[in-house]
Amino acid sequence: MFYRNLRRGHVAGIPVVLVINKEQAALEKKIQHDRDRNAFGDAVMQTFYHIFGRSGVGGVVDGQRVIVEAARECWVRGHPLLSEIANHGRGCHWPAQMTCEVFGDGYYARSNPRNPAEELQLRQVERHWQQAGRIELPQYFEHFGVINARQHVQDQHKKALAEAKDRQSRQPTAAEVRAIELLAKVTAWLAPEMKAAMGCGKTSYCVAETETILGELKKGRAYRSYEVFLAADVFDSDFAQALGIFLHEHAHVFGYDGSRGFSDALTDLIVAAVRYRQQMDQYDARWEQVRGQVAAERRSDAATNEVGKLLGHKSEMELRQILTQVPKPILLQILGQFDKD
Repeated sequence: MFYRNLRRGHVAGIPVVLVINKEQAALEKKIQHDRDRNAFGDAVMQTFYHIFGRSGVGGVVDGQRVIVEAARECWVRGHPLLSEIANHGRGCHWPAQMTCEVFGDGYYARSNPRNPAEELQLRQVERHWQQAGRIELPQYFEHFGVINARQHVQDQHKKALAEAKDRQSRQPTAAEVRAIELLAKVTAWLAPEMKAAMGCGKTSYCVAETETILGELKKGRAYRSYEVFLAADVFDSDFAQALGIFLHEHAHVFGYDGSRGFSDALTDLIVAAVRYRQQMDQYDARWEQVRGQVAAERRSDAATNEVGKLLGHKSEMELRQILTQVPKPILLQILGQFDKD
């Protein structure tokens, strides 16, 4: 290790030569009372590592890689130089390919739990990795891209949530579209400017089967998005509740919950709804009609799905036997429909 053209120390365990030729105030302050001594003690060495990790290879992943690979014998027990490089390289992430080339899949970085509940979860993941033969490295190795239990748990959660969104969110059905059209008509009547703000027909609707999925979909909505997310049970609600939810969601085009734009838009809508409350009866009656259509559609879909499940468990021979029991006119009608398709 060299500082200002003089050898000042030995980097134990890592066969590299570190050079800092430019005068560093932090180092000069530590050695100003001992200028005749060339060798650096542990405290000065730590300062040297800090400066080199920050200014030497702080933003240079290729340079970091050279040192990390050279320090392989120090990985498990750790080394202050590696720690400094990791801490100062947080904004400079290693590419996944580089991490794979250097570490392979034989290591994991230790995670420090934030609470007892998290500790049980993280330690369970780490025990599984240990049983699979992975070797534990200090926590700061996560900055070199080495997998750690906390990130693994978060990634698994995101993956499961994404899969749940795909399964439990959908486009509105035909009957639900009619219900949405009625609510949109009322909204445009209460606040004509809302229709213009919603992008002149650009608005899209998504139905979430659960409140949990609905909340996650809303989190991912971009600012001033034309996407409107509705829970499936909105279509089971009475007119007042359904309209209130519909107005709330459309007011988000002006901002997030609590923002001035959102609050002002929602206030204007509420004022208009109260002002024209007597005219709402006609829409209330029409809502009951479309709500009944949604309920009938769902019962029909449920019955169809149940039949599909029952048929799905039948063998080819059993299906042939079932077809022989279908009245000929109905069977011909079904076969004719397939010919059209």
